[in-house]
Amino acid sequence: LEAGRLAGAGLDVHVHENDGQVSPLAQLPNVTLTPHLGASTLDSQREIGREVVRVIDAFHTERRAPAPTVLSPATLR
Repeated sequence: LEAGRLAGAGLDVHVHENDGQVSPLAQLPNVTLTPHLGASTLDSQREIGREVVRVIDAFHTERRAPAPTVLSPATLR
């Protein structure tokens, strides 16, 4: 980014997120940082809701969780 090999970057997750420090990337004019809020749009929240319903429905009707959902083996008993 500093050398200009990349035109820019938008990063939603970074090392200094919420630790009180300022990321060195924040000083670069071609970088936009967000504190883990990039997915907080109406469209993405709707899609997350649809996916949650899909996973719950699959578990309820088929007793399986679609990959890559992680469930404890105890949950499947």
